[in-house]
Amino acid sequence: MQAIEPYSAAQPLEQVINFVRVACAGWNLAADDTVFINGSRVEGFENQYSDVDIWLVSKGTPDNITSIPVFSWTDGLHINSSAYSEEHMLALADLVNGITVDNHAKVRELPLNTLVRYYRVAVATPAVNPEGLASLQTHFSKEHLAALLARWAHIRSVTSLRDASVLLSNGQGFAAFLATRYAVDWAIDSHLASNGEANPSLKWRFEKLARRFGQSSELYTNAWDLKSMGDRSPQEYFLACEQFIMQLLPSGIDPAPAQPRLPDTVRAFEVGNEHFLVQHKTHMYQLDHAAMRVVELIDGNRAEDTIASHMASSGTSQGDLQAKQQQVTLVLERLRAYGLVGSYPDGR
Repeated sequence: MQAIEPYSAAQPLEQVINFVRVACAGWNLAADDTVFINGSRVEGFENQYSDVDIWLVSKGTPDNITSIPVFSWTDGLHINSSAYSEEHMLALADLVNGITVDNHAKVRELPLNTLVRYYRVAVATPAVNPEGLASLQTHFSKEHLAALLARWAHIRSVTSLRDASVLLSNGQGFAAFLATRYAVDWAIDSHLASNGEANPSLKWRFEKLARRFGQSSELYTNAWDLKSMGDRSPQEYFLACEQFIMQLLPSGIDPAPAQPRLPDTVRAFEVGNEHFLVQHKTHMYQLDHAAMRVVELIDGNRAEDTIASHMASSGTSQGDLQAKQQQVTLVLERLRAYGLVGSYPDGR
C-alpha cells in the first residue's frame, strides 16, 4: 500500500478534505460517485486520536469498487471508509422519514444505528461531487431526525424509570441503580435532541451538554453528579434521578410500557430436559420450569398480563390468573436483574 503522510488532528477540516481528495484519486470512482466526510470531525469533537470517517455513495454497485483501503499510520491515526449504494441510502431515508414521532410503537423499535446513519448523511461535508451529496441530502432532514431522537430517548427514559421502580420495590438495589442510570442518560439525550443537539452518537453526551449549555451550567453539573450513586442509597438515588428527569422531559407524553423481550445478546437452548439462557456467549443461567415457560412466551409483542393469561389457560400451567401474574412478574424481575430480559433489542 502506498504510504501517505498522516495529517495533524489540529488541521482545519478543509485540509482534511483536501487530504481525502488526494486519497480518493486512486479509487477509480465513477463520475457520479459521491464521497463525503462525517463523524466527530464534522461535529467538532475530534481530538488527536480521532478517525476520519469517509463514506462513498455510488449509483452503481459499490461492491465492485475494490481499491478502497483502510489507511493506518505509525502514529495510530486511521481513515475508516464505508461504501453504500444510492439505493440503500434512499431506502434508509424512506424508512426514517416514514415514521412520525407520535407512532410510539415504530419509534421505540428504531435501531440506534439506523438513526446514526441517517444523521451522518444529513450533516455530511462533501469531499468529491458536492452536487451529488446536496441532491442526496434533500431526502434527509436533520430536524425530523432530531424530533425522532427526542421521542425515541424519551420513551426509553420513561421505560427504564418504570423498570427501576419495580426493581427497587422488590429489593433489587443494584439492578434498580442501573435502570435508573439508563433513564437519566436517555432523558439527557432527549433534552439535547429537543435543543438542537441531534447527533445520536451517545458517546458524546457530555460534550454535547457542554457545547449547548456550558460546563458550569446547573444542567451539566447535575447530570455529572448523577453519573454514579455516590453515597446515596438506591432509593435516594432513584428519587434524585426521578426529579431530574421530570425537569428535563416534557409532560403529557406517556408511552405505553414496552413489552419484555430477550436482548440480541441472549440465546435460549436446552440440553436434555434442562433449559438455559446464554448471555454474551460467556454467561450461562439455568431456568426452572416457570422461568422456562415465561421465556418461551417472550417475543417482544406480548405484555406481562398476556403472558400470565396464556400460562393460566394452557398446558400444565393452568391456574388462577392472579397467581400466574405474580409468578410472571417475579420471573421477569429476576431475569431483568441479570440483564436477561429488556425492553429493546439491545437489552435496555
